[in-house]
Amino acid sequence: MTLTIEIEPETQRAIEGKAARLGVPVERYAAGVLRRDVENDEPRQSADAVTNARRAARRALEVLAAGTRAGLPPIPDEALTSENLYAGRGEIAE
Repeated sequence: MTLTIEIEPETQRAIEGKAARLGVPVERYAAGVLRRDVENDEPRQSADAVTNARRAARRALEVLAAGTRAGLPPIPDEALTSENLYAGRGEIAE
């Protein structure tokens, strides 16, 4: 199939550059990009959707972190040693 499309000059330069770096003809590179996109069944998220999801996750983590700080004493450094974290591991409880 022959397909003619109009693309922005900067997109054309990017495609040509990527094809050159890969050592393949521009047409072959572009056909591969299109084929991979069509074969990909995963729905694509827009950049805005990804950004919004990241912001929401960050807000959720900030709320969680703020809530865990309130009223809880700090954990002493000696409690975070390997010996203390794994104390009793492998021992059989009676």
